Amino acid sequence: MTHLTPLIGEAALCAMYARARHLTFPDSLPSPVLRELRSAALLLDQLGTQLGAMEPQAADAFHRAMLESYTRLLAGLIGEALTVRLMNTAWTERSGGKST
Repeated sequence: MTHLTPLIGEAALCAMYARARHLTFPDSLPSPVLRELRSAALLLDQLGTQLGAMEPQAADAFHRAMLESYTRLLAGLIGEALTVRLMNTAWTERSGGKST
């Protein structure tokens, strides 16, 4: 998420994260509070805590479902081609410039 923040802005990233989470897991975990929705760092902290409390397989499934939901939302807003470019840029930045 932190690598997408400079590309789409923190407010957009936080809003889309909250929406993806609501659509993917509406009843399973507490929703982020307003304070957390203003900061990608707070959302990441909350996500890390929640994933750490889960069994590894459940955490992996949660992570994958959230990423798929987030990507679908982003593609719905800006189109699939631009979403692929943004995600590739973010992943390349994350891996230190190496394509994965």
